Amino acid sequence: SFQVDILINNAAATSAKKIITEDGFEMQLQVNHFVPVYLTMKLLPYLEASKGFVITTASNAHKRTTFNPRAMEDKTMYRIFKRYQET
Repeated sequence: SFQVDILINNAAATSAKKIITEDGFEMQLQVNHFVPVYLTMKLLPYLEASKGFVITTASNAHKRTTFNPRAMEDKTMYRIFKRYQET
């Protein structure tokens, strides 16, 4: 039987150049935002069954930017740290 008591999402990525993943997303957005959500949703039934919990870590880089929906659609100029802040 498979059991998950604790899930710790601790992933981050940056890239000096823009990288688009095979499934069409900008790499930093996918690794820093989509992957932790995807993994959590996949493991949620096991977490619920064991009354487990999720810890997600993040830097405070987001405090130095504002949300721009165009960045989520990859329609802003690519700047490595700016994109990291946005994700």
